[in-house]
Amino acid sequence: MKNIFAGIIIILALASWWLLFDSRAPKSAEDVFDITAYRALIANDQDLPAKINVEIVGTDELSKFLTETSAGFSKHPLYYTAFQITSPTMVTVIGGAVDGPTATEISQSDKATFDAAAYERLKNSYADADQIFITHEHLDHVMAITRHPAPESFAPKLKLTAPQIAALPRYAPASGPSSALASLPPFEILEPMRIAPGVVAAPAAGHSPGSLVFFVRRDDGQEYLFIGDIVWAISNIKRLRTRPRLLQYFFFDPSEDREEVLRQVRALHDITLQEPDLIIVPDHDGAYFQRLIDEGALESGFN
Repeated sequence: MKNIFAGIIIILALASWWLLFDSRAPKSAEDVFDITAYRALIANDQDLPAKINVEIVGTDELSKFLTETSAGFSKHPLYYTAFQITSPTMVTVIGGAVDGPTATEISQSDKATFDAAAYERLKNSYADADQIFITHEHLDHVMAITRHPAPESFAPKLKLTAPQIAALPRYAPASGPSSALASLPPFEILEPMRIAPGVVAAPAAGHSPGSLVFFVRRDDGQEYLFIGDIVWAISNIKRLRTRPRLLQYFFFDPSEDREEVLRQVRALHDITLQEPDLIIVPDHDGAYFQRLIDEGALESGFN
């Protein structure tokens, strides 16, 4: 009887470790993000972006343990964001963020906020944008697109991949998906692609099938890599950790490709050592966003 009880304890301990604590990144991950190739694609570009603006549509808090295994239970500030990359010849918007009902639905704390004015600025920015992308096809990144009152007004500017388009109907309003979005032709990004002066998009499936990263060089030479939700906090990259498996099974549909995400985390970790001046931008790290804004790396609010 004692042996059976001990065996049960061992099985439960191993299951807990696997579900909650295991986050082993590979020792190397070559050619996941080819910064050299990204630079080559924009090497001769003129009219590079002068400004990169961030719109903070909502804020929340959640336990650090949910963002990073073994990170403890202190609170992690979470932001819902979108970006506006402005050059003399082109404006690129990346993101659809959350709407008010979604922000309430997914709130994790009594400190959650939603900025209706910021959400309106994001929706209105589509009219002046030359092109619109998203980092990936999850509900907190698409609502300004799927629930916009007039998606036909900007649908020709939307450049979404096939997996991203396929996910849109599940986030449609109660009246159903817009015909303008339902008939949207896919904009395939199967390899790194220059999409604007100083801007490269590259496929990064893992967190979702349609995940993308965006490499940007500003006109003063500062470079950025926008990584969507590969990680939720910059500390994941420094510590080579990702989210607990248990969160993946209960929160993500479909479940993310954990092995690929860990390869990406390893690659990003190595890039930070090789490219210390490159600014890596995850979509949700509130404290890190405040630092980037304070330092002038990002400007708060869309034009």
